[in-house]
Amino acid sequence: MKIKKDTELLSVLKLIASYKSTAWLKKNAPKAYGLSYQEALEFAYENIRAEAKVAVGNKK
Repeated sequence: MKIKKDTELLSVLKLIASYKSTAWLKKNAPKAYGLSYQEALEFAYENIRAEAKVAVGNKK
């Protein structure tokens, strides 16, 4: 079971690491997502929190 959990944690960390950088968001968020830089940062933050909660078993 520990191996499965470790694999899940690694998978989530890889997902989070693949998120766009703040520099990329600042330059491209309006065109790519139709969001301001601030809105894109808020969504990214919430996405990271949600992924982390799932990874540690707190599925809210």
